[in-house]
Amino acid sequence: MNAFVKNYGFSLLLLAGVAIGIACGMIFGPAVSVVAPVGEFFLNLLFTMVVPMVFFSVASSICKMSSEGTAGKTIFRVFIVFLAMALVAGVVTYLFVRLFNPASEFKADSAIAGLTAGTSIGNGSFAQNLVYSFTVSDFSDMFSKSRLLPLIVFAVLVGFATSATKSVKMAEFLEQGTDVTMKMMSYVMFLAPLGLGCYSADMVASLGSRLITGFARSFVLFYVIAAVIFFVLHSVYILVLEGPHALKTYWKHILPPSITAFATTSSAAAIPGNIEAAVKMGVKRQIAESAIPLGTAIHKDGSMASGVLKIAFLAAIAGQSITGVPAAFEVLGIALLSGVVMGAVPGGAGTGEILICTMLGLDPRLSGLVIVIGTLVDMPATIVNSSSNVVSAIIVNHLDGGRLD
Repeated sequence: MNAFVKNYGFSLLLLAGVAIGIACGMIFGPAVSVVAPVGEFFLNLLFTMVVPMVFFSVASSICKMSSEGTAGKTIFRVFIVFLAMALVAGVVTYLFVRLFNPASEFKADSAIAGLTAGTSIGNGSFAQNLVYSFTVSDFSDMFSKSRLLPLIVFAVLVGFATSATKSVKMAEFLEQGTDVTMKMMSYVMFLAPLGLGCYSADMVASLGSRLITGFARSFVLFYVIAAVIFFVLHSVYILVLEGPHALKTYWKHILPPSITAFATTSSAAAIPGNIEAAVKMGVKRQIAESAIPLGTAIHKDGSMASGVLKIAFLAAIAGQSITGVPAAFEVLGIALLSGVVMGAVPGGAGTGEILICTMLGLDPRLSGLVIVIGTLVDMPATIVNSSSNVVSAIIVNHLDGGRLD
């Protein structure tokens, strides 16, 4: 019981706050707007923390990897596998949300018109969008929650430069800055059940039962998507690469670490089990010990899938279309970047969601809606994140000439 409370207590408390907020919004209607400032207070605190947290976390992480040699020796070896698997998971999810968009009843709504004044997905020059997304024209413009990608590019350069110059004091500053901002974020998240509860109450009062229906559909749809990726897609990878004999070996060893990921809602907690499972399957230990920990940080198939779902949800609310090849590429690109951000920022609750909003041209305050969705789908997303790292190690092992037992 104590372990259950430890692993799920905060998530359950958060969901309880949201549920109470939804109930109040339905019962009291527009009168519930009196609590809206409480939700805005929480979101503003969250937004304030995003910039320093992203900078310190990303810069410190890159500095450590570069110093240990993993940036050159490991990242480039497995990056293509990580990227390909994430894109496949994203495409699978995209096809599902095209068929069953959980927010299909929404159109651009006058109740939130002021928050959805962005450009449509897939519009504009690709080169212009790329330049605008990754760069700013002035140093001060980078330190804004609306420009997280330029900040990440800057943080990566700082991390590599710190390692290259062997600046011990700077490296310590980045590491200590990460610790401090993570602790500050934990303080802010204490307010999450109350803050998101008040936020949900106000949004439900504005959008009505459609929002509740959208949350419920998102919950059910993502569990179906996660099951398809975990059971079907991963089995296809093993079957195509290693043959039928390897499929039995894979499923014999993958379940224990997957159960660990489910029980702890942490793919990091499953790292030791995933490494041992991969080795027992026949993956070379040096590959398992490099690909799996690295994948836990930057390879997030579950987060990629949930990112596509969140984008589809927000796009429906904003009246934006996700049909067509340009829009599909943009959806996958934004989801991939948001997954990397969430992986690079441990404990960075809401960071990926804020990035999604800003890249869609929407007000970051709408991130509260998809933070709720992220909480609802956290468990299946974690299992997919965890198991996909083992599959990636198997693929890298296969490319290296290895075979499963």
